[in-house]
Amino acid sequence: MKNKNDFGEFEFIEKIKKRFASSSSEVLLGMGDDSAHLKSLPAGLLVTVDMLMEGVHFDLAYCEPEDVGAKALAVNLSDIAAMGGTPKFILASLGIRPGLSSEFMDRLFTGFEILTKAHQVTLVGGNLTRSPHSLAIDIVAMGTPGETVFKRSGAKAGDLVAVTGNLGSAAAGFHALKKFGRAAVTTHSEIAMAQIRPEPRIKEGKELARWGRVTSAIDVSDGLAAELGHLAAASQVGFEIEAANLPALPSTKRYAEEAGQPLRQWQLYGGEDYEVLFTFDPKSGKPPVPCTAIGVVTAKANGIKLRSSEILQPLEISGWDHFKS
Repeated sequence: MKNKNDFGEFEFIEKIKKRFASSSSEVLLGMGDDSAHLKSLPAGLLVTVDMLMEGVHFDLAYCEPEDVGAKALAVNLSDIAAMGGTPKFILASLGIRPGLSSEFMDRLFTGFEILTKAHQVTLVGGNLTRSPHSLAIDIVAMGTPGETVFKRSGAKAGDLVAVTGNLGSAAAGFHALKKFGRAAVTTHSEIAMAQIRPEPRIKEGKELARWGRVTSAIDVSDGLAAELGHLAAASQVGFEIEAANLPALPSTKRYAEEAGQPLRQWQLYGGEDYEVLFTFDPKSGKPPVPCTAIGVVTAKANGIKLRSSEILQPLEISGWDHFKS
């Protein structure tokens, strides 16, 4: 591995400034000064931050630079989606380890750029520094609230629990990538891409906000079981989840069978699906987005339980924990 990078900090910053120059009227002053100057928005801002670390959140043995850039932004936009908001601005800080070339960094920002254009998000600043051992990407995302702002609190007994999309795909993809390397992108494309190129549910979040009937919500980043635990704690409720209703892609089911792995474990504990898990009053009618009802909200005293083969048992609440995993 090279001990140095083949680019300088300031020339690289100038390249980024030119590449992501904005003409948005909401950006009064963008990159180039000590702070960005953004137009005040009447409804305020949603603000979130998330960091991806090489060796923890991605592995360059099977991730291309474009994948890393796209995922770094996607996981932050997912938090905005889970609040029913529209992403608007981002700040990006990178810790760049020795040995990463200017070509690598250009490709990383290509992946980054794909999502900024797809969701009309503006890069307004950031920071670069040297990292001794691992590439680190820290993103601050800001967005405008929708008609309603989702919180983790607000679920009540009798509400239904639903989730957009499918569960377990990213965990299956991770297993395939670890087993087959980058070749899994070809041999098991759908699940591999679910792991390395997650899609934030911005559209679904905005439609649910317009609907205005969501009582609580969270994105599925650390695993379904962990997110249910977060909602239960914030809303002071319990849950009864139907194992048979947990949605999965056919490709995820096939791979679980092929690999001899328990599909349900991936759905409950795998994480990184970045779907929106939400609750709503069944009297409100059908949600306006593709989703699956997976259970019901119960009283706090009942705890969180999973029904499988007609047997109702307490659900172990665990998931990804950076300091235990």
